[in-house]
Amino acid sequence: MIIPATFIIHAAPRKNDCSILDINV
Repeated sequence: MIIPATFIIHAAPRKNDCSILDINV
């Protein structure tokens, strides 16, 4: 299974900054 890079970023402490990327997940 391929994990999107956005998912790895979402796991980072900056969850608020990645809220937009979270939609891509």
